Amino acid sequence: MGFLDNLLKKEARKIISGVVDSVVDNVLDGAKEAVNQSGISGNVQKKTQTAINRASEASAVCNEEESCYGKESVVRARMEQCLTREFPGYTLRKNVSASEIGTYDIAWTYTYGIYRDGQAVAMINLLAGANDYKRKIVLQSKTACRNAGIGYVHFILRLPNRSSYVAQQLRSIL
Repeated sequence: MGFLDNLLKKEARKIISGVVDSVVDNVLDGAKEAVNQSGISGNVQKKTQTAINRASEASAVCNEEESCYGKESVVRARMEQCLTREFPGYTLRKNVSASEIGTYDIAWTYTYGIYRDGQAVAMINLLAGANDYKRKIVLQSKTACRNAGIGYVHFILRLPNRSSYVAQQLRSIL
C-alpha cells in the first residue's frame, strides 16, 4: 500500500504543478496583452511590464526548496542563481565542448562549464533520462574531467534538485 500511496502522491504533484504553470502562463499572457493594447503612458507601462517580467521569472524558478521534478529551466535557473550568489568569482558558460578541457577523443558537450580567471574549474551535465548517468559517453565525460583535474557533477532532471542540494553539489566540486 505504501508504494501505491507514494506513486499517487508523486503523480498528483506533477499534475498540480502542470495546472499551476498553465494558469500562471495564461494570466501573464493576458496581462502582457492588456498592457500592450491599452493606452497607458510610457512610464506606467514600463513599470507594469517590469512587474510582469519579475512574476514570470519567479514562476519559472519555483520556490527555493520546492521540488520541481523534470523542469530543466528551473534547475538551470537555480544553478545560475546559486553560482552568482555563493560563488561570485566564478563564471558560468553554457554548452562547453570536451575539447575545451583538452579531451579530443570524445564528442561531448557539457551543459555548463564553471570557470575562474579563464580556466575551467568544473563541468556540469544536466541529464534528462533516468539512466543517462550510466551511459558510456557520460561516464567518459566524467573520467575526462577527473583526468584533467577538473570537478564534475551531474543533475538528473527527474529528481527534486532543490536549491540547497544544488548549492551543496557545487560546493563539493569547487
